Amino acid sequence: MAMRGGGLVRVRLVQLAIPVLAASACNVESRVPAFETTDSAGVVVVSNRRPAGGIDTLLQIASSPILAIGSEESGAELYRVVDTKHLTPSVFGVANQGSNQVLLFDADGSYIRAVGRDGDGPGEFRRLRRLGTSSNGASFWAFDDGLRRLSVFDLDGELLASRNIGFLEMGGRDQTFSDVRLTDDGRLVGLDWGHLSAGPTPGMSLDTAFWAVLEADGSSAVIALLPGATTVHFEFQGRGVFRTLPLTNVPSWDFAAGRLYATSGASHEVLEFSLDGRVARVIRRDLDPEPLTDGVRQDWQDVVRRAVRGSPEEGDTDAFLSVVPMADALPVHDAVLIDSEGLLWVQGSRWEGARPDPPWEVFTAEGRLLGELYMPPRLRVMEIGRDYVLGVWTDGNDVEYVHRHALYRR
Repeated sequence: MAMRGGGLVRVRLVQLAIPVLAASACNVESRVPAFETTDSAGVVVVSNRRPAGGIDTLLQIASSPILAIGSEESGAELYRVVDTKHLTPSVFGVANQGSNQVLLFDADGSYIRAVGRDGDGPGEFRRLRRLGTSSNGASFWAFDDGLRRLSVFDLDGELLASRNIGFLEMGGRDQTFSDVRLTDDGRLVGLDWGHLSAGPTPGMSLDTAFWAVLEADGSSAVIALLPGATTVHFEFQGRGVFRTLPLTNVPSWDFAAGRLYATSGASHEVLEFSLDGRVARVIRRDLDPEPLTDGVRQDWQDVVRRAVRGSPEEGDTDAFLSVVPMADALPVHDAVLIDSEGLLWVQGSRWEGARPDPPWEVFTAEGRLLGELYMPPRLRVMEIGRDYVLGVWTDGNDVEYVHRHALYRR
């Protein structure tokens, strides 16, 4: 047990279990046909088809964690964990939005310290969103999308620098980043997927997601524009309602080695951009979106009913659900990650309901599909290293734990 303010942190080291997915010794590239074409603008398009015999992979993940960190006080410690990353080989951080602190642990899961606290002052957070490492390996950064500020700390928790993100002018209105990454040369790459598009009332409109690079001098340039989420206007009990369309696509992305990898979430397609806004590669799967069935619709409605149970809105829930519009198909992607070896990992769309978590698709840096791999159920993956997967696992009582699983590569 490791003691820290507010309770005991339980650290559990577990023996490796049988992997979720057995590896195959066959030649993967012979089982997964892919072809490349180059369009007139010099963009490489890589299309991957699903072979009739299924997809093998040379990756395995252990079904049980080798490290589990949580609280015995039913969520009093880890609450609304939004990110977890290895800041050095021997230290990893947990962005605990519930307390607006970055919790530091050593490689064995022993608690080191908490960095920051709730507030608006230097080194404080209003709404933690993202963690990352600085290029020198001696510090880390934390992004607060409530304060629109990036703060840099050393591993002792001392504030080294802070940077206000501010607003960017896009389409005649001010926009700001909802998520960022820090490049090795100190620039910021960020996403805002809430750039609202004009649309009819009632009716639906497709928003725009944009990625931009912010220089140290405050200048900025747009890297990419992709379709964002769908918003919907409809009438309910004599008033207009404006909200994101249920189960709509949400853009996902990651940044590594000077390249932005982004998807709108609406199709089986990931685009690779350079920082000057040039599309370098398009990576595709030859698959169709999954139709939104009556069963999926019912699952979503059940989730909404559970969320409002006992609240003042409970009495109006059924009437609301009977009129709220929904999409025709499920979103395709939910997360994009670049691992420490340069592989591209793309997760199929997941959501709370009876539908099981979809597999992750794994691609080489050139866009060739290596295979599909299922993660342990209810694990939100946040980092993939050479020999581990790090993420947040939630039990049946909605208590959060940070889990590290062994990852095997052949």
